[in-house]
Amino acid sequence: MALLNRVAMREDRFTLPECSPHLTERYCELESVVTSLNRYYENAVWRSYGSEVRASGLLQTVSLHDERIATHPRISYRAPSLATFQERLCSEPVLVERWEQFLDWQVNPEWAIEMGSKLLGEVAQFRNNEIVKPRMGHVAGWKYINVENSRLWHPELKNVRARRSFPPLLEAVILYAVFVIFHPLKEGNGRVARAIFHGNLANRGVISAPFLPLGPMIYHYGNSFTPAFRGMAQDGRWEEFLQFMLDLIELCCQFTALERGISEL
Repeated sequence: MALLNRVAMREDRFTLPECSPHLTERYCELESVVTSLNRYYENAVWRSYGSEVRASGLLQTVSLHDERIATHPRISYRAPSLATFQERLCSEPVLVERWEQFLDWQVNPEWAIEMGSKLLGEVAQFRNNEIVKPRMGHVAGWKYINVENSRLWHPELKNVRARRSFPPLLEAVILYAVFVIFHPLKEGNGRVARAIFHGNLANRGVISAPFLPLGPMIYHYGNSFTPAFRGMAQDGRWEEFLQFMLDLIELCCQFTALERGISEL
């Protein structure tokens, strides 16, 4: 089953393997947790404002450890500071402001520029150069999709959604990964990809507010995220990446439940 037309370094095709039944089942179970958490937000969308900022602050003051994620290879890579989430424009109001676009799935190149501009706080642009990630410790470098093909992210997203063969939460993770692999923007690809993640969950009726702090969690576990993502983008090892993202989203759910409890004290 072809998903992407090209892998990041080679100009050939690779297929997205079928997820193991166990992994698919775990995604479905976690999706029910996300749906349950959403009940606390659906009638109070304003409470989602700043969840990434609050998450980054908490992650800076507590040691959040998860043995499943810690087993991933460690590399000498310093992830961007969590403080960036306290310096950036708060993403949740931007997403909520455009929630109807998600519900109607008005996700297209024009939307990407508009959303990227809002999330960046400046005019977003499509990239016009090749992007190469350098070697990081024992993790080899890789190239994102070449610039000529980078704008094929939109038909590839449509292909994934048209299949309707993945549970919504698993589909959202795949859409996130596809956008980052194609990396069509000069800046803000991660932020727009996370918007697509939340938007797909909204479109599929799973959430009614963007309350999962995916960004800070990815930054916090950057040393583990990088090899998992590189293995998927470069070598087509989706299972490892999807397992990593499952564990990460589970942590997002745990944080959200914790943060909600703290906010109601």
